[in-house]
Amino acid sequence: MDELSPPRWYFSTIVDPVATFARRSRPALLAAVALGGCVCTHVGSQDQGLSLNAVEPSFAVAGVKTPLLLRGDGFRPRVVTNLDGRDATAEALTVRVGPSELADAALRPDGTIEATLPDTLPPGVYEISIGLGPRQTILGAAVQVVAPIEVTLSAPGDLASGEERPFSLEVTSRAPSDVVLALDSLGMWPDGFAAADGLTLPVLVGPQEPVKVFGRLTSMHPAATLDAGLAVSVRWSLGPLSGSVDASANLRAFGTPGMTASIDGPAEIELGDQRPISARLVAPDVDLAHVNVEVTAGGSAGLTANLSISGATLAAGSVLSLAGSMQGITAGPGWLELDGTAGRNGLARGDIARPGGR
Repeated sequence: MDELSPPRWYFSTIVDPVATFARRSRPALLAAVALGGCVCTHVGSQDQGLSLNAVEPSFAVAGVKTPLLLRGDGFRPRVVTNLDGRDATAEALTVRVGPSELADAALRPDGTIEATLPDTLPPGVYEISIGLGPRQTILGAAVQVVAPIEVTLSAPGDLASGEERPFSLEVTSRAPSDVVLALDSLGMWPDGFAAADGLTLPVLVGPQEPVKVFGRLTSMHPAATLDAGLAVSVRWSLGPLSGSVDASANLRAFGTPGMTASIDGPAEIELGDQRPISARLVAPDVDLAHVNVEVTAGGSAGLTANLSISGATLAAGSVLSLAGSMQGITAGPGWLELDGTAGRNGLARGDIARPGGR
């Protein structure tokens, strides 16, 4: 103490620092105790509906499990937690494709959904619906399931009366593994105008390259006046599924014929005699141009005049008649033949064989 200064007195009390800390911390501790039983909700998105904007891929193959990626808006779950961090739950996610719920659907941190399409859905278009807690998709999208094979049928564009022509069938696989094949049906319409046969399919088609097989069409009747065609159905089996794919092809030759022709002559003719003959062409319901007709005789018969014409025209539905005569030139059988063409409508043929001479 300074001797020149007046005396000063100091008083002190020993203070427990722990008690001081406790007194200062009491309001915070009380606040923590008051909030310790409170359950709070953190919302990753507002209470809006869910919108599904895109499905990748947009189609899948029947009988094949396919990973899906779903993109949209609102795919953020609301998480419910206790502040002490001891408990946290998220809203449940459900994804349905048509009638099936996808068991492995998962929400990724970037807000997309991963799921696996099962191999049990037959071909068709399926709406996808998503639920996240109480929220449901208000805008959705669909995925298309397609058959594991494609079928391409190639048939001739024309088939003349009594003609036989080939056709082909190509089967391509969309699946990553072998697909079992079988011919379900093969036929023509209308019935009775032609026959289709000779088509044999292999048991399997793989992903490496398509299978191409051939069959045969045989005309059994003059050209029909109705539409006609060839139809084929191929059955497939893959995994737990089976189904069929149909293909068809129209045959133009079974529509209205381009031109019909006939020729008439005697069944018998004496050696040296002359007998009348006639030929007839009938146009369809369209005009024909560049009509060419050639009438010939052979064997024991000969023509006394040339009945052939070239470059004529026939109005729709009109008839062209030709008249002439033939002569018996030798003993034995003979024949008459008419060949007619009309532009791109092709050949109309009428052949009549007659015995000639005695």
